Amino acid sequence: MMTPAHLSARSGELLARLHSHVFGSGQYSKAVMAALLARGHVLLEGLPGMAKTTLAKTMASLLGLYFKRIQFSADLMPQDVVGNLVPSPDFKSYQFVSGPIFTNLLLADEINRASPKALALLLEAMEEGQVTTIDGNTRSLPVPFMIIATQNPHESGGTYTLPDAVVDRFLVRVRLSYPESEEELSMLRAHQVPRSIPSAVWTPEELLAYQALVDRIHVSDTVYDYVVRLIRSTRNDSSVSVGASPRAGLALIRASKALAAIEGMEYVTPDHVRTMTPAVLGHRLRLTPAARRGGAGPDSVLERICRSLPLAEASG
Repeated sequence: MMTPAHLSARSGELLARLHSHVFGSGQYSKAVMAALLARGHVLLEGLPGMAKTTLAKTMASLLGLYFKRIQFSADLMPQDVVGNLVPSPDFKSYQFVSGPIFTNLLLADEINRASPKALALLLEAMEEGQVTTIDGNTRSLPVPFMIIATQNPHESGGTYTLPDAVVDRFLVRVRLSYPESEEELSMLRAHQVPRSIPSAVWTPEELLAYQALVDRIHVSDTVYDYVVRLIRSTRNDSSVSVGASPRAGLALIRASKALAAIEGMEYVTPDHVRTMTPAVLGHRLRLTPAARRGGAGPDSVLERICRSLPLAEASG
């Protein structure tokens, strides 16, 4: 039977390979890994050229997963995502040809350029693991299934603000920043020779087994109480106009269990919760205009809220 210690060792191996191919990924790789193990989806936010696509392709390769990419745009139609009906050679019947969403890891590139119809389709896929195709049938998506979506900054031309219902379906949101100078120097040197996609470190079957292991990580009443107090504090903070929902609390528990397993522990502590809080809750808060004008951001507000809450010790 697999244990958290075994998962921790295997995660370390995978993350080391990821860091050797995606420079600067050390700042956010654990959050992406936790989302994957918690059966969640990831929203990557950053300027063009920050290796968002490279991260998704490399992660899929390391996990041995089928990978497909969709470039979102205002004229993208639902059938471009789920597939279309194609006539037979004699034109007497039609058959369904599946679209790129039928994969294990889907890169939804520049998702905030998408039309409402395309976003509605993604909601069904992310929440229910299935899609309704053009012939009216409901088809299940492959297992495992994960979306890594990229989002350009809102001030970029041709972008839209994602609806709250879509944003809330992403387990974590990761903001990519510029790499450190040493990492950027290593990247420049490494890219002077052809680079191949790395071979698989895990198998899809291992991933499914590790996801089941994360489900069994213990959460004490102390941790549940801490999460409830944290969630409710976001709703009562003077800088927040829309606080975290009950679904956000569930997401925080799932991500914290995954992080505990990555670290080889059989139970969640408040420290795991606090570590995952910015990635899980940051995109779910709406700040007041006054807070935004004052330069506050979701991460700084969450850091202040966390500091104000007693951090009790919790064990199995």
